[in-house]
Amino acid sequence: MAELAKDISRLSGDRARYDPRRRRLALHDARGAVLVEVEATEFDLRNWLQRLLLATPDTSDREPQEKAVLLLLDQLTAALAGADPGLTQRAG
Repeated sequence: MAELAKDISRLSGDRARYDPRRRRLALHDARGAVLVEVEATEFDLRNWLQRLLLATPDTSDREPQEKAVLLLLDQLTAALAGADPGLTQRAG
């Protein structure tokens, strides 16, 4: 899970972070304030990533985990506009 948490942080420019101890995936603004927070166990997060990969045509040459994380970041950004990201959401 540490590698996945690092990928989420790296690919989002440190705007999204996953804390497995708190079971929270959060998207932050430039000042660090939480914009969207999602409760997700490691199991939930991995299933969510797998569903995103399976539901999206493979048009990139990225590694599957990187592609899934980028799709996840798109989902979190869409949650800012009110779309349901697919897990329990808490607005920041």
